[in-house]
Amino acid sequence: MRLAILSDIHYMSAPPAKPFARRGEYGDTFLLRAVRRFNRFIKPDAVLGAGDLIHDPNDPSAEGLLEELKKTLNILTVPYLVIPGNHDPAHELFYKIFADHKEPLVVGKFRILPFADPETPINNACRLPEDFDRMRQARENWAGELIALLHVPVGPADNHPCEYNFDNADALLEAMKKYDFKLCISGHEHAGLPMREWNGITLVTAPGLCESPFSYLILDIAEAGAVT
Repeated sequence: MRLAILSDIHYMSAPPAKPFARRGEYGDTFLLRAVRRFNRFIKPDAVLGAGDLIHDPNDPSAEGLLEELKKTLNILTVPYLVIPGNHDPAHELFYKIFADHKEPLVVGKFRILPFADPETPINNACRLPEDFDRMRQARENWAGELIALLHVPVGPADNHPCEYNFDNADALLEAMKKYDFKLCISGHEHAGLPMREWNGITLVTAPGLCESPFSYLILDIAEAGAVT
């Protein structure tokens, strides 16, 4: 299976007043270019968006910005799944636009679970009890592979190559191990992170589309499970 991963578009309604590394004013253009390339050349089996579609959750144009991005994503010729990040509007508004994106996306033998984990101080996140339960339920009725899609990267509390993490990172990792998740995909860290392994789980953090070199990530998953 081939997955295309987009993260951190940070689409803005206007250019920032001061020079800013995030070029979110071009977010719609960057996304359109990526979508066209996916359709014509890369041909993934699905496209995943790992959060922070827009830059300012309090922007009066937030709903319209999300609608614009959705219109572009709908050009995709394959299924797609997006989650909110800490810069996106309240979940009620986000899921008003992306109404069917709370549910898992099934692609062949893979079930991709979206998680909208709440933000905690210093741009971290926390996995809620009800979402731990969703992980359990996902395994109980699924014999195939499980993939987690989240915004903030997760790693062992004592060995994590990123300043951002989950407040309950160790518990989340243990749950992924218990329920046999094979792959965990995140964003949030705009430079991206090297692919890493933890107890048989591949942890992948996609780069941000909003900052030079304006990248996305392509993941190929072999039949035997190897991820490149």
